Amino acid sequence: MKKILLYFTLFGTILAYVVLFFVDIKLQSGNINFGIICFELAGNLITSSDIVNYWADNNNLSLAAFSIGFDYLFILFYVSFIFIWTSILSDGFYNKTAKYFANFIMLITVLAGILDMIENYSLMQVLGGSQDNLWPAMAYYFASFKFGFLFIAISYNLIISIIKRFIII
Repeated sequence: MKKILLYFTLFGTILAYVVLFFVDIKLQSGNINFGIICFELAGNLITSSDIVNYWADNNNLSLAAFSIGFDYLFILFYVSFIFIWTSILSDGFYNKTAKYFANFIMLITVLAGILDMIENYSLMQVLGGSQDNLWPAMAYYFASFKFGFLFIAISYNLIISIIKRFIII
């Protein structure tokens, strides 16, 4: 059953990513500095407002709102995929420390999803016209930690997958 869920969540993750990728290309309108990741990592009201104004000038505000909203579905899929992938990899672990570390990876994956949701809420506040510098700063820090946690989780899973494939633990 886990493998069926793994493939389902992988498919959902890829499909949602493709949608967000093409939306982001439209948001950028030829300028890579005005994509959604730049918005996530803007960190201050001036840069965030420049991005929002660029989107407004290109009639893309509703598309930006769609992207941020649709990202919640992407979060559900990618968190589930990484969580299930880690769980499957750890099924064969007999060492307590290895099991503990796999559980830690699953925990930071869920935490990354929660951070992503809070980041999206912050971005919606900026997109909605808030002039409070708190929102872009929150989005920046939450996105930074999210990306870090996801890097750790995916790296861990790739390394364990390679070890299991070639070294057989």
